[in-house]
Amino acid sequence: MMTYDDFRAEMANYRLAIINKAVMEKEANNSFQYLRDLFDRFDENEWGMAERVLVQWLQSDDSSLRRDALYLVDGCRVVSALSAVKELAERLSKMSFPKGRFEEVLRTDELRKADEVREKLEFVELYERSDSKVRHKLDQELIERLHSNDYWVRSRALVLIHFYKIASAIRSLQELQARLGAQIDPMAQSQLRKVRSVLAEMTAES
Repeated sequence: MMTYDDFRAEMANYRLAIINKAVMEKEANNSFQYLRDLFDRFDENEWGMAERVLVQWLQSDDSSLRRDALYLVDGCRVVSALSAVKELAERLSKMSFPKGRFEEVLRTDELRKADEVREKLEFVELYERSDSKVRHKLDQELIERLHSNDYWVRSRALVLIHFYKIASAIRSLQELQARLGAQIDPMAQSQLRKVRSVLAEMTAES
């Protein structure tokens, strides 16, 4: 059986290999999908070790390593990494660079992502241990967020509604689709495509 140190080294080597592959393909975002595909193949023992690796990545001084960890923790709903995500957000909030510097732009973006992942994981943790009555209230809370004027609030709600297949949100999703359809800015149009995709999947299953 592979030891944790061997497993951690294997993950690090695999990550570097897929980054190089993505660069060769001139599709940097492919590296995220390759990492996600790897996680989907892990058995229970490997998954437990992978969670520990992700926590270590979140604690790294390498921002690209932390970025990949945040992506995986978010996409795979790794609730066990919640404390590490909170620590990262606190660490980033205490850092600062001169306004306009590229480092400050990266810090701000990473902090937003860390806060977003933290909020999602806290919701997932609460949702998973709640009974049907509490879940119904949480469903309604997410639906209310779809009506927000804040893009990121809607975005986070949309991800969780999709993840939990909250059928009672379909009407609000349809209303959001109509609202976004009347807007021309790129972010609204990007969210519109996501809403359409979620609606198509959820209505097909209902």
